[in-house]
Amino acid sequence: MLFNQVKRTIDRYHLLEKGDRVIVGVSAGVDSMVLLYLLNTFRETFDLSLIVAHLNHGLRPRNQKRSRAGSDRISPARFSLEYGRFNVKEYQKLGGFSPQEAARKIRFHFFHGLLINIRLKKLP
Repeated sequence: MLFNQVKRTIDRYHLLEKGDRVIVGVSAGVDSMVLLYLLNTFRETFDLSLIVAHLNHGLRPRNQKRSRAGSDRISPARFSLEYGRFNVKEYQKLGGFSPQEAARKIRFHFFHGLLINIRLKKLP
């Protein structure tokens, strides 16, 4: 049921096209792992290149291992894996941000950097 709803939404809004490269932010939480699972399900249909991206905020040390393990369970060796690490607490103090705001700014910076780098290189 969920699979069909997602497929209809993809088709209706033209969210994916054949040959797309998709960066999937994975936090090790259920929502991001379900998203990765669903996109992997559509990988062959759309000839997708999936790039799993995880940013270690330094707040939950186990999340990087959990996100890697979850990615490997879904489809080992089929994704490009991109990891980043940043000390959110230090950035928060320097900028006077709330923890959530600091983490969000860092995530946006991380994903923007990945987007630029991926445009510059060819991935499998």
